Amino acid sequence: MRVWGSLSVLFIHKVNGALNMGPTDPVAIDSDPNDEQDAVKRFVDTLFRDPGRRARVDLGHKGSSSLLGPNFQISNSEMTDLENDPETVLEAVSEDVNVLKSSPEKLKNDREFMLKAIQKNPEALQFISEELKNDQLFVLNAILYNAEVCQFIPEKLKNDGAFMLKVTRFFSGVLEFVSEELKNNKEFMLQALQENERVLQFISEELRNDQDFMLEAIQKNVDVLRFISKELKNDRIFMLKAIQKNVGAIQFISKELNHNRRFMMVDAIQENPEVLQFFLQELKYNQKILLKIIRDNEKAFQFIPKELKEDQKFMLEVILYNERALQFIPKELKKDPEFISMVFIWFGIKNWYSCKHENIRRFWLKVIMYNERALQFILLS
Repeated sequence: MRVWGSLSVLFIHKVNGALNMGPTDPVAIDSDPNDEQDAVKRFVDTLFRDPGRRARVDLGHKGSSSLLGPNFQISNSEMTDLENDPETVLEAVSEDVNVLKSSPEKLKNDREFMLKAIQKNPEALQFISEELKNDQLFVLNAILYNAEVCQFIPEKLKNDGAFMLKVTRFFSGVLEFVSEELKNNKEFMLQALQENERVLQFISEELRNDQDFMLEAIQKNVDVLRFISKELKNDRIFMLKAIQKNVGAIQFISKELNHNRRFMMVDAIQENPEVLQFFLQELKYNQKILLKIIRDNEKAFQFIPKELKEDQKFMLEVILYNERALQFIPKELKKDPEFISMVFIWFGIKNWYSCKHENIRRFWLKVIMYNERALQFILLS
């Protein structure tokens, strides 16, 4: 013999014609664990000899709760008492939601009453009338009253994508309880991401391995990459596409790709020049690599260190490598006559360096200094 659990007993009895409910203190009993149900019945039958009492016994672990005791059926007169005294039922619901099983249909169809019951015990949603089960507004209100009711949403609504998206707007955790069909539905999950970014953790395993879905999801929230499969995280081509969609994807690459310097310094930056901002300190003194990067993609120039942008020699090399980088030259340099002259000479503008008419040279300098865009038109024409 050994102690295998404790009993929390809830009893109903009449006091002055009204139904009252209340719990006893937990009672520890010894019994053969293989015969616990019989032991409980003997315990209850012994404790509650009065047929006017109904007992509910909780064995202390999930799924062990059951209604026991003599003469369990509630009489018609007691049913009337319940209907006329909903406050008593509400008090009982806090202790034992199964009281609603035998409650009058009138109460189960009463919106105000059932919302109060759900506030006290989320399991009460299971006992609402069929009419309320089909009332989306009521179920949505119930969820707003008590988010724990999500696990008890009627099956019909769990399969209703439009309804579940409405719920997702307020409570992302509802996706834990949607149907598997919806969890694997790309369009539904993308819309859910748009409604509430916290749904990331509920993306199904199937979609976590779906490249098309993940690339679309990245545009809505790059944090989705926290949940991608290891295979995709280590897939070079996929991660380059992800980086192209959102530079933040660089933070989620695998250790293997992170240690691949060509991938990080060349491929990723070529795919999305914004990646350069993550390596400024490392590349600050490596102008050769920077020039190669800018040669391949002039937009990368926007992300190089400020001190290099103000370096005349470096900037001349940048322009030599990629003329389109002219559009990113700092205004200070574009208005510097010495720098402009060097640019003209560098590109061998006809009749510039060899021009004997100082007035013409001065005129062009004034034009460019007045509007630096003129330099771009001259050099690229």
